[in-house]
Amino acid sequence: MTATNQYLEYRNFLRKLAWSYNKTTGMPYEELFSEATVGYTIAMNTYSPEKKVPIINWIALCIKSRLNNFLRENRNNIPTTFLDEEMAENIPAPDEYEAKESLEQIMEILPADAREICQMIIDGSDVYGSMNGRKVKGEIRRELRRKGWAHNRIWKAFDEIKAVLK
Repeated sequence: MTATNQYLEYRNFLRKLAWSYNKTTGMPYEELFSEATVGYTIAMNTYSPEKKVPIINWIALCIKSRLNNFLRENRNNIPTTFLDEEMAENIPAPDEYEAKESLEQIMEILPADAREICQMIIDGSDVYGSMNGRKVKGEIRRELRRKGWAHNRIWKAFDEIKAVLK
């Protein structure tokens, strides 16, 4: 089998890996496919059948290694979805009065247990402000367990909050 035929046989595999990395990193597909092709070339030049490793495994290893090195070298060039300054200027500032009124309306709708959880979050905003949502939920759950709440009561209150916010 010629080198061209071998490349054609594995080209779709290279494309699949490049698209996979494109979807997860946002790097341009063309650059990733180019790097995958270099990785394929390295794999074909270094493959040794004596090691009894299936060639596809060796190709995948070399390509993924090449793509990961490429991403590491270009980590500053990975596209971001952050707003640029011009876009940020066009976003209207939230009306504090409307936000407070909306929060009060939501709190009125919530059942007592759900309202208590929301109040804990509001009162502990200095503590919870630096945490992600999952961690806040865990901390609230632990605090409620210390107060003697049952697990099903806690989860029911969280579900009620979700339902009102949808």
